[in-house]
Amino acid sequence: MGFLDKVKETLDEEYNVSVTENGAAGYETTGKAILDFNFKIASFRKLSPATIIKDFERVFLEDKILAMQFLFFIRDREEGLGERRLFRIIIKHLANTEPEMMSKLVPIIQEYGRYDDLLELFDTKLEECALEEIRKQLNSDDDALDLNESVSLLGKWLPSINTSSKTRRAQARKICDYLGLEKGHYRALLSALRKRIDIAEKKMTANEWEKIKYENVPSRANLIYNHAFLRHDEERRRAFLDKVKSGEK
Repeated sequence: MGFLDKVKETLDEEYNVSVTENGAAGYETTGKAILDFNFKIASFRKLSPATIIKDFERVFLEDKILAMQFLFFIRDREEGLGERRLFRIIIKHLANTEPEMMSKLVPIIQEYGRYDDLLELFDTKLEECALEEIRKQLNSDDDALDLNESVSLLGKWLPSINTSSKTRRAQARKICDYLGLEKGHYRALLSALRKRIDIAEKKMTANEWEKIKYENVPSRANLIYNHAFLRHDEERRRAFLDKVKSGEK
């Protein structure tokens, strides 16, 4: 390294320092936007949406694909960070600024988060896209009810038509209008879905593990509660998993 290069490196380091919360010297940036963003994850919980968006835009400009992969890692409750607020602020922003890219990822939002994450896309350029995902899953769950089959967790997270929240009531009306459902029909459908979904959770709370019908447990709940099922009802649970593996269930 030449003399001038060494000087430049020294100056870069000198002007790239900050003071940590406990008063120690620290680097203000790693030189990689995604690493800087990752180190600030915990602090983002208290920061404004504008600050979060500004920092994420740096990550996005650096590498769009990696940024989107990281975004879903941020939300992933199973193997990621499980940060709900941060994820929702960013997808709402991207729905308006990068609708073409974000629209391709709308179908997998619930896989990494929850169905009510889709509600964050209401009043954005991807509102219809989100409503269409809700429509498809709600129709599928309605059919599953008639066949006495497992349903998704959609019914658990959709807003009730008579909830106390003005925002949630407006969202429920929007869903009804898009699906062409009467409010009474929508309310009855949610009630039926929630009754089916709550069967496993109520029996878990009552410590009635042996009464749980695993084939009726929603697929997402099957993943979330798998360790609990194995811990409290290992023999029946493993027998069920074997039948799933063989295609019998």
